[in-house]
Amino acid sequence: MAQLGELMIPYPDFNIFGIEVSAYSLCSVVGMLICVAVFYYMARRRNMLKGDLVYMSLAAIVGMIIGAHILFGITRLGNMIRQLQALSSNKTSSSFDTITDIIMENWNGMVFYGGLIGAMVAIIVYTRKTKLPVLEHMDLYVPIFPLFHTFGRIGCFLAGCCYGIESDFGYAHTHSNGVVVNRFPVQLLEAGLNFLLFLVIFICFIKGIRKGRLLQIYLLVYPVIRFCDEFLRGDAIRGKFLIFSTSQWISIILFIIAIIWLIRPQWLRPIFYPRRKRPKTDRE
Repeated sequence: MAQLGELMIPYPDFNIFGIEVSAYSLCSVVGMLICVAVFYYMARRRNMLKGDLVYMSLAAIVGMIIGAHILFGITRLGNMIRQLQALSSNKTSSSFDTITDIIMENWNGMVFYGGLIGAMVAIIVYTRKTKLPVLEHMDLYVPIFPLFHTFGRIGCFLAGCCYGIESDFGYAHTHSNGVVVNRFPVQLLEAGLNFLLFLVIFICFIKGIRKGRLLQIYLLVYPVIRFCDEFLRGDAIRGKFLIFSTSQWISIILFIIAIIWLIRPQWLRPIFYPRRKRPKTDRE
């Protein structure tokens, strides 16, 4: 079987100044620092370096974390219910700590799509509340989505999660039960495609593409990448309904929304262009 060198996954933790740091955490930190630098450059280029961006970014981060956990919990809801039912049938082993452990186990993970939707909702809500132009500010965040996702997927590869299907070409993946399986590096494939998508969107940003188009490009392209990518995934934790995974269904929905936005932009106008209250006149 062809392998990517002698690489064994999960990759061991890094030792930095005597502190054990996981590969995923290291990739996330590096990705975040690079994203902050890119975001600063874009905001400066658009003359939008204002205090609102700090609070908006904090809102986006909070929305991302909450959304990522919520969607993960939804995909694990059936498993959690089964665990709680099994626990209730065995009253002797039931305890508050055990119930808490079950809940934490099924809500402690994160799903990218949940984080993406949570971040976008937070940005939209914040801009509407502060009466700032929604799409103009969203343009600053859209290139960050695929860029940070690139580092996240590299981290997934090194951590051994979100792994691919069994394949003659791939890497040696060691499962928790000690079984070693050769798997397709689907995480690296998605990381590469995300980085290409970032470059396309970033170039469009530099060229001054009309506001809102960047989000349209992202919602048209990434769902297609993710939908196809899911067929190469070998982990079942992400959930499945009928013939498609949870992420594939979300990809279909987001792609349809992007198409509707493209051909019937007025249907989504209330979201991005909220109506302003008309001032009362003496005649009224």
